[in-house]
Amino acid sequence: MKSTADSFSTIMKAKYPDGNWKKNELGSAFNKEKDVLKKLALYNDYITKYPPKSTKAVIDNFKSQMADAYTNAKIMMHIMNGVRTFPKQRGKQ
Repeated sequence: MKSTADSFSTIMKAKYPDGNWKKNELGSAFNKEKDVLKKLALYNDYITKYPPKSTKAVIDNFKSQMADAYTNAKIMMHIMNGVRTFPKQRGKQ
């Protein structure tokens, strides 16, 4: 069954080289990426190809994921450097 799906996918991509599948694959790659810098590059690529006006909900979701990825990367850097306290968040005492 997988080979049938792969065949269908190959035909679809050949017939519709600029179809929605490209947008979906780029979005999927963004969602799967763990590295914050690679994630940022994918985000920039996505908003360049698909302007926020046409995909506002998706872009808002991506921005939220970028904030989480950045926060997690910052926390990991503190942990790797042996820092036991973390910077206070803005607006919080």
